[in-house]
Amino acid sequence: MIRITPSNIHQYIIDEETAPIVREIFELAMDGNNSIQIANILNKQKIKTPAWYKNKSDRRKYNIDDKTCWTATKIMKIIRDQRYAGDMVGNVRVNTKIAKVSNVRVDREDWIIVENTHEAIISKEVFKEVNECIMPLAERKNVALGENRRSGFCYCPHCGRLLQKNNTTINPYFYCTHGVYDSQCQGTKIMVNDLYQTLAEIIRAYIKMLVDVDSFVLRNKSKTMRSNKSEMSAADIDKEIEKLKQSTTGLYEKYRDGIMDKDDYLVHKKKVSTNIDELVQNKMKILNGIGAKQEQLVWEEEIRNVIQSYKDKETYSEKDFNNLISRVDFEGEAIKIKWRFMDHIEPVLRMMLFSEKQAM
Repeated sequence: MIRITPSNIHQYIIDEETAPIVREIFELAMDGNNSIQIANILNKQKIKTPAWYKNKSDRRKYNIDDKTCWTATKIMKIIRDQRYAGDMVGNVRVNTKIAKVSNVRVDREDWIIVENTHEAIISKEVFKEVNECIMPLAERKNVALGENRRSGFCYCPHCGRLLQKNNTTINPYFYCTHGVYDSQCQGTKIMVNDLYQTLAEIIRAYIKMLVDVDSFVLRNKSKTMRSNKSEMSAADIDKEIEKLKQSTTGLYEKYRDGIMDKDDYLVHKKKVSTNIDELVQNKMKILNGIGAKQEQLVWEEEIRNVIQSYKDKETYSEKDFNNLISRVDFEGEAIKIKWRFMDHIEPVLRMMLFSEKQAM
């Protein structure tokens, strides 16, 4: 494959250890094999995957076990990667946020491609022939260097991959695409209607829990406001600091005019300085509290929007499940759900549990 030049991060060179794998993939494709057939051939030859090679040289470590193997997706990712034909590809992803970085994939037609920037592993003629003529159209469209990534929230209990939905039968079901390579995954079959019925019952309890959380937060905010009525605001502190600074001028004048000796002047000056430092620290605590409150207001509003949208619903659509659920894992007959918004809610739940214990 290719790797970055140690002396120039903007220049690629051929990785002689892995380049033969890329050449073999394109040769197999030129012979008429599709991505699944190529993956099966590489697995039979026990050729190591890109993740294995990355673990040798990259700081980022991938989980490698006996289930890690070549798949159609991995094959198509290599076949669609124009860098192997000697071209530099940029603007593939763009940042959508600043504070908390999040990026999205750019449409392929908007990529920036600079031709002939480094030595190629395969010729442009072979790259074009495989991508435009040989590989099936469905594969070229659906598995294009990470484009059109699969969506969903159900994961295989054996390999941990995202399950896909089969809608071609009267009774739709989720299945693992890795079943082509693994007999355990081949037996994964989750009936959609049964799962959605179970999830609907759990969601009703989840929404009720959100209502309890929201009520608890409102009650505690009311108590906090009552207990903090007498506390100084940041503006009050600024005024007090200004007064103390003016008083130091008066102290110096008294010392200059002989009304106060040097020792008394230094003692009073140090006391004023200490008071100012304490006020500045209190001001920072208040300002940091305001920042935390702003963040809290955001997630409080998110929770209330969820409650408002789902509290009166009797049935839930697939879109509803995706909006509320981040992940579903299957452990035997049980299911484990990872909810959205739980990062903020879990601390509140611990506070609620503590309050209940205190009241007993």
